[in-house]
Amino acid sequence: MKRIIRRGLLVTIGLTLVSSIGMLVWISPLLHTSDGTISLKGLKAPVELIRDQHGIPHIKATHLNDAYAALGFMHARDRFWQMEMTRRLGAGRLAEVIGRPGIRSDKMMRTLGLGRLAKRQYEQLAEPVRQSLQAYARGVNHWLATHRGALSPAFVLFDFTLEKWRPTDSLLWGKLMGLRLSRNWRRELLRYRLLDRLPRDKMRDLWPAMPTDDPVSISLSEMQNLSLNKIEQSFAQLDQLIGPFSEASNAWAISGKRTVSGKPILANDPHLGFSIPILWYLARIETPEQSLIGATVPGMPFHILGQNKNIAWGLTTTSGDTADLYIEKLDPKNSNQYLTPAGLKPFKSRTEIIQVSNHEPVEFTVRETRHGPVVSNLFLKSTAGRPTVLSFKATFLADHDQTPAAIYHLNRAKDWPTFLQALELFHAPQQNIMYADSIGHGEGNIGLVAAGRMPVRRHGQGWWPQAGWRKENDWPGYIPFNELPKTLNPPSGIIVNANNRIVDQQYPYYLSDDFAPGYRAARILQELNRTDKQIGKQSVDSSARLQRDEVSLMAQKILPLMIGKLLTASLSPHLSTTAQSALVILKKWRGKMTIDSPAPLIFNAWLRELIRTIAADELGPHFRRYWYVRSHFIRLVLTQKK
Repeated sequence: MKRIIRRGLLVTIGLTLVSSIGMLVWISPLLHTSDGTISLKGLKAPVELIRDQHGIPHIKATHLNDAYAALGFMHARDRFWQMEMTRRLGAGRLAEVIGRPGIRSDKMMRTLGLGRLAKRQYEQLAEPVRQSLQAYARGVNHWLATHRGALSPAFVLFDFTLEKWRPTDSLLWGKLMGLRLSRNWRRELLRYRLLDRLPRDKMRDLWPAMPTDDPVSISLSEMQNLSLNKIEQSFAQLDQLIGPFSEASNAWAISGKRTVSGKPILANDPHLGFSIPILWYLARIETPEQSLIGATVPGMPFHILGQNKNIAWGLTTTSGDTADLYIEKLDPKNSNQYLTPAGLKPFKSRTEIIQVSNHEPVEFTVRETRHGPVVSNLFLKSTAGRPTVLSFKATFLADHDQTPAAIYHLNRAKDWPTFLQALELFHAPQQNIMYADSIGHGEGNIGLVAAGRMPVRRHGQGWWPQAGWRKENDWPGYIPFNELPKTLNPPSGIIVNANNRIVDQQYPYYLSDDFAPGYRAARILQELNRTDKQIGKQSVDSSARLQRDEVSLMAQKILPLMIGKLLTASLSPHLSTTAQSALVILKKWRGKMTIDSPAPLIFNAWLRELIRTIAADELGPHFRRYWYVRSHFIRLVLTQKK
């Protein structure tokens, strides 16, 4: 018996060793090489590429486009599966690889026409921008042509032929980000579906206005140059195709007069949900004219956030309402026409064919209105007899989108004026772009611009789908760039944004009702001011500590209300022993979200269940789409509502 066990153990060890050796042989081409020379056609001069101890590539070149070619090579070498899936997702070509599970997503992307938009966008870009995209594509394609050995296991699993990288493929990422961050339309659908359950004043309780004491990033005085039928349930399925979104970005800029070095500090921590691999790819580029370091995205040559020799910039999501849904009324006699303010008008139609791995192709018709593509028939088996359809209008679907050019010029900006010139081209998605520079021998400058196309609305605030046949619901245009929220060197010497309100209520244009609560921004301001009092000056280390801060100001504000309002003297004696123990823990807690403490879990579980107790019965089957940590709603209920 012992001999059999020993033999089995030896066989197991042997198989493990063979498998391990085989795996090492398999992945060896994927490991970082230490030295070598690569011959890449099209380079104007040699390029030096070094990885540091963290695996971050440092690219030194004589010409910037040569550096972009090297970056394309490195992106492909390290992350090509990520790049491949991104371009297929945006172009509506996932089903070619993964089969039937990709059809729903492909229909969505083909309906929105992101691939067609990327091609038109490329044609409209200036030649220097196109040349940079072409150089990047050459680097990607050189890796595809010269790679030897194993690809990542996913390529083997799905077994498909790799295609060359096209410059237009790089532009699909921006379109996907526009879709991902223009998320107000999801709330429009939910609110509209709730109209048959709740009166409109109750709807305002569910999405209360931001409290007037919430921090704002820019005050009006700092502004410069301010011159319905029920929708089918299937509409809500559109929300499920976008991917995870995390509204928790933060950024702050501190004037040099408040720092140890006498130069500005810019801190940025953008959050876009967990993914493997991570979205960002850190890289450094050095040329005689340019020095860039920061975060790139596999598939794009330009730095999305970072710094050059003169300026630094960071991003947070503005949460501006840049998308609307429209109910379009069909002609009862001819369903190929819909009603407009000028009378009946025919749909624009095109046929899309989705190739599906190991299955027959899927053919369907896409219809477009004057507002945008019709999205309501994506997943319905039949639209016969329906009097209305739903169309989708968004800034990232508009023509003449120059956002790639804006990022190209942002990477080259030398000061505040050239920074503004770059952002005037920024189209979608709207972002708060934080700024700092070290120009001259003084304290430098700090600033913020809420860049991007923001629609002007004649009527309403985009709360739910609007009647598409009424002229007053159309967008007459966009907020002029010189009237978008912006500030430079505010008297406080600090600019903070954590997805909170970007302007106060005196701002003359409507931006959104969906800003994040101001607790995180208030906490940042609280800690920056505390550092000033205790240490005297801000430093890079103090900002790094603040980025790791674990205290939830929301918990500090909401928990006393929950305990004081809900656990009355008459109720407390009837709590279970477990509940009593949990209450003891919460009363001692100070809102610090440490991983080894039970209090954060107890608090969040209680808050979620409290929201369910209050709202689930009235929202019915729609509650799960509303269920979230809605601190303003709870504060309203506990302080103003009976």
